[in-house]
Parts: sequence; structure tokens; C-alpha cells
Amino acid sequence: VNDPVYAYSYPLYDNGAWAEYMLVPVSYVSRAPASLELSRAGVVPIVGLTAHETVIDILKVHAGDIVLITNAAGGVGHLALQIAAGLGANVVATASPRNHEFVRALGAVTVFDSLSMKVVKMIRARYRQGVDKALNCVSSGSANPMVLALAEGGHMIDLTGSVSVSRPGVRIDADYVARGDGARLERVAQMIDAGRVGVVFRA
Repeated sequence: VNDPVYAYSYPLYDNGAWAEYMLVPVSYVSRAPASLELSRAGVVPIVGLTAHETVIDILKVHAGDIVLITNAAGGVGHLALQIAAGLGANVVATASPRNHEFVRALGAVTVFDSLSMKVVKMIRARYRQGVDKALNCVSSGSANPMVLALAEGGHMIDLTGSVSVSRPGVRIDADYVARGDGARLERVAQMIDAGRVGVVFRA
């Protein structure tokens, strides 16, 4: 009672997220990060759950992995970047030029211009065998070329569902959906409060 909490209320039909009050299963709920104002903590659940689960449990990122994160300055991207870098991965990021210093400060080892038509060619020039794992956060025609950045045996999660090509020898997951998970949100809150992950609010 009276604990500030946060939750992601999916899957629930007509989940009432715009309401002043809403009812959710207790298993969806966690104490909110103490270091964030509650109104700001409210933006964390969907991006925090997505970044944490995809990087840790699905891609199974480990130290030394070369991990590509597209749109690394975005909501999911900037959290996933920090989580992967914290695990010891070599994070390769794509971002618009104005965000290059931002993503470098978050731990990206290499940053490429997401607006360039030659971004995949540049990635393969730097990492000749390709990247081990990728979290795709770009949509439309920018997504398909990223499949070519994967190394043989590589694994990509396509969050936007925009990848429409396949390639032998690589795995592409395009059906990921974040779901309510209070235990995972607790771990995310602990990472935020410990300073291992920063949530950046930008206009």
C-alpha cells in the first residue's frame, strides 16, 4: 500500500492506460525506480521490458559479442545499447549524425550514419565477418539491408516487423511482443537505480 509502482499492462483488452485508475494483475507490477519521478518512470516499462528481454534472454548477448543496434538513440535503442555494453559486448550503433556523440557516450564502440545509403557496406568494411547479433529498431526500406550486416550464424530481432527478406545461415525473429512482467521490471528498476542504465528524456 502506497508504494509508487509501474507496470506494462499488455496483454489486456481495453487496458485503460489513459484512465486515472486501472486494474492489472499483480504479476505485471513492480516498485518504480526510486531515482525517477513517477511521471517519468511511467515511460520506462514498454521500452525497458523490450530492451532487457531481447538483449539478455533472446539474443543472449555475452561479453565480446559484436552487437548491432539500429536507431540506437531511440527509446528501446538507447536502453538496449547500455544493457549490451554493460554485458561487455562491442556495440555497433546506427544513428543520425546529430546523435552520434550521444550514443557514443552511452557505450557504443562504433557509430554509423543511419541516413547513409552505404551504412551496411561501412559496417561490413569495419567488421568483415559481420555482426553476431542485431536489434533492429528501424522500419520501412531501411530494415532489409541490415540483414546483410549479420555474420554467418547471426541472429536478429526485428522489432518493427519490417524485414521482408531472408538469408540462409542467419536467424531473424520478427514476432517479438513485450508482455507484462513485474519481475523483469524490478530488474530494470534496479539497473536504473544503480546507475547501470540511464533513462534519457529528450525532446
